[in-house]
Amino acid sequence: MIVADLKNLLSAAIGAKGNPIVVYSAIWPLARSLGLMGPAALSLLLQVLDEVRDGRTLLMPTHTAPDANSFCDLDATASLTGLLSEGFRKQPDVRRTVSAYFSYAAVGPHQTEVVSLRPQDAWGDGSLFEWMEKEDVTFLMLGCHPTHCSYLHRMEWLEAPRIPYRYSKSMSNTVRHEGHEFKLGERLFVRSLAPSAVNDFTVLLPALTKSGMQISHFAGSSIATMSALDMRSVVTNLLRTDPLFVVKNREDFKSGE
Repeated sequence: MIVADLKNLLSAAIGAKGNPIVVYSAIWPLARSLGLMGPAALSLLLQVLDEVRDGRTLLMPTHTAPDANSFCDLDATASLTGLLSEGFRKQPDVRRTVSAYFSYAAVGPHQTEVVSLRPQDAWGDGSLFEWMEKEDVTFLMLGCHPTHCSYLHRMEWLEAPRIPYRYSKSMSNTVRHEGHEFKLGERLFVRSLAPSAVNDFTVLLPALTKSGMQISHFAGSSIATMSALDMRSVVTNLLRTDPLFVVKNREDFKSGE
């Protein structure tokens, strides 16, 4: 019964719009509530997500970091963004997008499209994050804080001239992807280290909930959803009003406003 309740809740949360779904997760509270741990919990949750997506494209972040030799093996390197995303990445019908830092695992009708993306700016034109806006994806924060969504960095990049605590940094790495090795250049938008910027995106929650984020609870875990365009609108407006809105140590950057 509890599994059926979870399916019903997730189905209601993502709705019937048919747009792609991007999942961010912290699964162990959910797993405990289902009475499962380890591989059994991963298998069940992946099955539930596959059923509720109902043929729609599903993505999960599988972020990585190149090694000391500037090499990133996207065919083998584990996801740094949670066990659910790593379990998803390993499924036979799933493919990984190309980035030495911000790759995503994907399945569904948009899979080839997103795997083919090669943006110059990781958060900019032609990027996966721009694609998320064009498709107005539904973000699903499953078991993690509702603001645990890396897409939020896209709005910092869009407001780059106003943002004093990040700067562009060009990176060049060799990646292995689906058996092929090639050079990959990416321009990142990284946080300042002198002074060091401390982000706190949890302060966005009141504005996000006021602007359309839906939050429900299942066995003590939160399940939050919001569309990409709604998220972009509210966060962009906040950053235009206050470019240091998501910086805890804002006093260190006052002179840059």
